[in-house]
Amino acid sequence: MIEAMVSLILLVMVLSLSMSLLFSMRSFAEKTQYNVQPRQTARRAVDYLTYHISGAADLNYAFNQNHYYGQPNAIVTFYTPSDAARTVINQAAFNNFAGTETSGGQTNAVTGTVPDQTTNWGDLDTDLVTLAVIDNAQTTKAAVWPGDRTSAVFFNYRAGCSVSDAVNLQLFQQATGYNAATGRSGLLMLFDEAGAWDYYRIGTYTSSNCANPENVISVTGQAAGYETAPSGTPFLTKPTLATGVSFVSFRVRKPTDALGVPTGPPNLEQKIGLFDPLCDRPSPAVGCPAVGFTPIMEGIENLQIAYLFGDGSFRNGSGTTLGGRGVPSQAGPCASASATCTFGLINGPNPANPTTTLSTDVTNVVGLRVSVIARSPALPIGAKSLSAGTSGFRMQRPALEDSSAGPLATANDDWFERYRLTTNILLRNRNLRY
Repeated sequence: MIEAMVSLILLVMVLSLSMSLLFSMRSFAEKTQYNVQPRQTARRAVDYLTYHISGAADLNYAFNQNHYYGQPNAIVTFYTPSDAARTVINQAAFNNFAGTETSGGQTNAVTGTVPDQTTNWGDLDTDLVTLAVIDNAQTTKAAVWPGDRTSAVFFNYRAGCSVSDAVNLQLFQQATGYNAATGRSGLLMLFDEAGAWDYYRIGTYTSSNCANPENVISVTGQAAGYETAPSGTPFLTKPTLATGVSFVSFRVRKPTDALGVPTGPPNLEQKIGLFDPLCDRPSPAVGCPAVGFTPIMEGIENLQIAYLFGDGSFRNGSGTTLGGRGVPSQAGPCASASATCTFGLINGPNPANPTTTLSTDVTNVVGLRVSVIARSPALPIGAKSLSAGTSGFRMQRPALEDSSAGPLATANDDWFERYRLTTNILLRNRNLRY
């Protein structure tokens, strides 16, 4: 009897030790998993952003050959919506959302409660960047340019002329991003030999006439609701149409309900198109496209963009935040000192010498420093119990570039493993003068 009791006690002790070891090993395994996950997420995000940023291009050879006159558009910081409701310049890039920004006559706002706050346009203290990225670049010279957007324009496009006029028109529609639902093209660019450029949308595809030596494709520009260059519609001389370019915007934002209250973890989001303050918010305005920003990577908590200028300096890093709107201006120089270049304080030429750009104009940007913070899902109790102390990245999103640290969580709040990753990316197409 005594031997049986001793054996039972020993068995219980062995089982207890085994279970304790099992649970400890499981907690350590969970902690390792949650530690590795944000590292993998950060690397995927940086790789994805690098692909798009390194492929950004001005598609304006006059700018790249004659820096004196041209206005580039590889990085979009401002543009002008020209419909009647929005005549104020829209901002297409932001530094550290605070919830007080204004753009296109609209004002941003903070929603949610600490520590799960966000803003209508992006998460607090995160950046937004917009790029012109090459998909399948083609250029077509305007054979007849009437000097305005709404009259008939002829382009010398012949890719399908060896087959038929119908095929040629179809190929031109494909190259210009034709939308069968609206009958219009995607967002295109026009530029002339002086480097002046503007956005362009085709409103009507009229016909193709391959028998004509120059006036092959006949179209009419969209009459209203189109975007223009930040300095307003320029005078273009027999411009070239650039197709195969996608305008892509990136931001970080938590998913929210219609009232802007966060309902999940933050995501890296992407939009094909320019940021629009009326549409890219929890309750889009009437007439906005059905698809705007789309979550592409869960767990990205911060996106920071620092701008590398030709003089070797970085701006929007720690202690080097740009003044004004917090992003590079987008105006370029005036053609001459006597020219009228009233582009507004947010994106004007150098007031001391109008024929030169401000040193912080987007014209002078040659690269970007991209930084992200990725976080794991909320730590389970076992992994949380192995986290030493009540401070550090698990309790608070760390500071990054010129953004401040996030709110400090309490011991009862969710904790996360976090990882910071930074890379430098040159605008290779701009540096190659493309």
